[in-house]
Amino acid sequence: MLMEYADWPDALKAVALNRLIAQIRLDYDRSEGRIVIVAPDLGGLHLPAVIFAKLGPKSWRNGTGAICAASRLPERLAHPTPQQLLLIERISRADALLWLTLAAARDFSTITECRLQIDRGTAKLQSSCIRGRDIDQQALADVAALVATALDHPVIADIAIIPGGALRLSI
Repeated sequence: MLMEYADWPDALKAVALNRLIAQIRLDYDRSEGRIVIVAPDLGGLHLPAVIFAKLGPKSWRNGTGAICAASRLPERLAHPTPQQLLLIERISRADALLWLTLAAARDFSTITECRLQIDRGTAKLQSSCIRGRDIDQQALADVAALVATALDHPVIADIAIIPGGALRLSI
């Protein structure tokens, strides 16, 4: 289960990699067999020129990726990726909330990332992208224990290992 940042306990928000700017609830409509996201009014937000954006628990992986000009958000929301559409379909079937998460942009060129499946304090590595430091298995076990203590259910967690070696949870 991927968790929306809005549902993170405070203990996990304290170790987040990115600084949250806003999390906006999105509406969606079913139209002609497809899901269409209702564009939110972003006019009242004071956004930096460049942001990190996620639609639901999934970022944009194509083109420039999750980091984009704030002015391009409406265009991105109008054209979700196939993976985002699949998740939105599942979210809509569960009658759950859909969120647009906006965070401060960050240079990931020296940050190692990995995705863990965490259940009752044990962690199973699902994928990784080594860009800086190698993955410290004991540090991952420590993060898995922290996540398991904060949550009472299995979860998929995106972990970032920053150049100094500290581990953070990716929004």
